[in-house]
Amino acid sequence: MKNNEVMVSVCMITYNHENFIHEAIEGVLMQKTNFSIELIIGEDCSTDNTRKIVLEYAEKYPDIIRPLLPDSNLGMIKNFFKSMEATKGKYIALCEGDDFWTDQYKLQKQVDFLEENESIVAVTTNATVCDNNGNTIQKEKIVVSPDNKDGAYNLHEFFRKGIQYPTLTVVFRNRDLDYITTNMHKMANPFLGNWTLWVLLHTLGDFYFINQVTASYRVNPNSVTHTVNAVKRWEADFMIRRKLVEIIPSEYHRYLKDDTYAYHMMGMAYRKQKKMLMFFYYQFIAFIKNPKMLINILYKKISKQNQNHKYRY
Repeated sequence: MKNNEVMVSVCMITYNHENFIHEAIEGVLMQKTNFSIELIIGEDCSTDNTRKIVLEYAEKYPDIIRPLLPDSNLGMIKNFFKSMEATKGKYIALCEGDDFWTDQYKLQKQVDFLEENESIVAVTTNATVCDNNGNTIQKEKIVVSPDNKDGAYNLHEFFRKGIQYPTLTVVFRNRDLDYITTNMHKMANPFLGNWTLWVLLHTLGDFYFINQVTASYRVNPNSVTHTVNAVKRWEADFMIRRKLVEIIPSEYHRYLKDDTYAYHMMGMAYRKQKKMLMFFYYQFIAFIKNPKMLINILYKKISKQNQNHKYRY
């Protein structure tokens, strides 16, 4: 590529992140690369000082930072789409305004791998988990259950293993973006946007997981994912699965049609609301549909809880 061409576009959506946005932006600016990057910040009309901070950084680093400043609040999904559609790079990296990168060679490692492996559509890494004050809660996420082995993973494995890529670590090829955004628009939902993106990207190629910690995911109690009604989140899961059946190849439909886990989680959502009749109703449906799978889900949850406890300070 020519020296003035952007290799990586970093998409950062932000809303009311004045306490965190400094760290998020600095994590991008500290990257040591032999290629050009741009940072696209979708600042969604925050009611705090986030926009002011973004503008200060944009003025200081005009060759790197490109702020998107809508006149009215777009909402998380529309803001994400606008940011992605504004990208110029060969690759797209993601980092929301309350997360941050910790490895100054993160992008270089991932791009080097993508440049050498055309069949890989995205590279992801591990991340720590921290609280609002930046204190580590978990030294690493369980991404590839249960062993976190380096390697390439296809869509079959993604579904079968219940893989959860940390969004802030993913770098993917900026190609077929119309296919991605058009189909994500059909399922536009703040609860499962990232999961849907991984599924669609997986139809274009494999992901490669590097078990190195390069970033920190912040558990922000004010974020959409932590304030959402859990019942609505799982209602969205049913809808998105039905839509994906219409989009992705038939060889993957069996995973989408097996909604045992969704019924189980819907029951757990009602349990949190202390609606025990609904809890038992959905657990019963999950058991009838696939008793072996439900038992396996419960076993994995207990194992994960034990693993998380192991990493707590």
